Formats: sequence, structure tokens, C-alpha cells
Amino acid sequence: MALIWKLRDYKLNLGTKLIEDNDTESDSERNPDQLKELEPKHKKRKVMIKPVPSKQRRLQKASHMPDYGPKQSRCRNKSCDKKTTVFCKRCEVYLCFVPNRNCFASFHEIVEE
Repeated sequence: MALIWKLRDYKLNLGTKLIEDNDTESDSERNPDQLKELEPKHKKRKVMIKPVPSKQRRLQKASHMPDYGPKQSRCRNKSCDKKTTVFCKRCEVYLCFVPNRNCFASFHEIVEE
């Protein structure tokens, strides 16, 4: 039982000491190199994702044309997770348009749910 109390006192003293040491050293007193080490190396970019257009707009077949986009992005078809540079001009979403995977056509077809 005495061993448990000693361990408890040790943890309490250690925690108190760490808190006191941290309070005395403010961020302005730290070396700038130490602050740089604490910053994340890679900042995440926030990507704006366009919402999938409404079903009514998706099914207006005559006005949809594929085009090459300025960048590569994920295919927005539900059953695909590949990257592509082809997008629909009308819907403004990226969709695969390759011989063995035509997400462009399946995205614009009527699907019974």
C-alpha cells in the first residue's frame, strides 16, 4: 500500500514540476528554430468540391459535352474512385472517359434506384 502512495506522490510532483516549468518559459522566450520545428511541415490545401448537379440537370443529354480540364481530379461517379482530366461542361464535374471505363455516360443515364 505504501508503494502505491509513493507512486501517486511521484506522479503528482512530476506533473506539478512540468506545469511550473512550462509556465515560466513563454513562447516569446523560445528559440525561433524550436518554434519552426513545432509547426506542421505540410499545410493541407483546402479544395473546393463542387456539388453533384441535380438529377434533372444531369439527365438533359443534349447539352452535356466532355472537355479536358486544366487539372486532374477525382471522378464524381459513385462507382469510381479514379482520377481524370475530363469533365462535363454542363455539370462542371470530373468524370472518366476512357475506353474501358466510361463514367461520363453512366453518370448521365437514368438509373432505377
